[in-house]
Amino acid sequence: MAWRRLLRSWIGVPAVLAGLFFLVVAGVASATPTPTLSDGTVSMFGDNDGKPLFTVNDMLAGQQNTACTDVTVENAGPADSVAFAGQEISGPLAKFLTVTVIAGPADSSSCADFTGTQIYQGPLTGLAVSSDHPEKGVVTGWLPKSAPTWRFRITVKAAEEVPLVSTAQASFAWHYDTAPLTVPAPTPKPTVHPTVTPRPAAVPPHRPQPPTGNSNPPAHPENPTVTLGRPAQPWLSKAVSTAGAVSAALLRHPQYPLILLALAFAFFIAQESVDRRDPKLALAPVRNDDLRFTLRPSEVQL
Repeated sequence: MAWRRLLRSWIGVPAVLAGLFFLVVAGVASATPTPTLSDGTVSMFGDNDGKPLFTVNDMLAGQQNTACTDVTVENAGPADSVAFAGQEISGPLAKFLTVTVIAGPADSSSCADFTGTQIYQGPLTGLAVSSDHPEKGVVTGWLPKSAPTWRFRITVKAAEEVPLVSTAQASFAWHYDTAPLTVPAPTPKPTVHPTVTPRPAAVPPHRPQPPTGNSNPPAHPENPTVTLGRPAQPWLSKAVSTAGAVSAALLRHPQYPLILLALAFAFFIAQESVDRRDPKLALAPVRNDDLRFTLRPSEVQL
């Protein structure tokens, strides 16, 4: 495909691990030199100089080993990317190994002080991909156009329980993928349809019908409406509704009228006591309905 350059070659960094619980394992396989990939314009190479990242003898249970490698891509396109995967994973120890990969732009820090983004943590066997589908590796998020060199810190840790005598071998690989050229689809032009304004239908002029029979219209309607009784007085209905509301309120709260009656009775008693002490009212006692006033002997006028 002229517009898509998919490199199916791999950079292999062999990692040879020998594991034991109490015994020493001899005969570790040697590493092959790291190849350099190029398709004429794009080049990818590592900095391990053909040496394996790990060559571990007498690996104990729970032991972990860390190594770093820098990978460089030159002349990359703006949307080209790189994936990370494992190949040629073999040996009974492989399923007892956990791999953690930290990746990011390379800097001047040491491998132990390097900080990046974790792109994978899981079993070593989870990195395996077939050579027919190398693009199915771990997505790294690396766009070589903006950062040509990335560092990968790989940590391999053995499980707490491993076979007494076992070995494992694996190759870590980087897959370079050239993004296809995207040709924007032409934007279809909208089809303009002429707008037709409908004309209203002609309404014939109204012509009055000639009168038939008696030409004089009736002076009164055929069915007059007669209202019986007096018209309702608005103030009367309002007074009745107000009285009904007051009565209902007194029935719901009878204590209020009883309190008013008690206050009125107390007022009358207090007023009577005041009137008895008034000297003007004391000289004119009222005991009978028929009062007769007589003059005193000293007041007889001659």
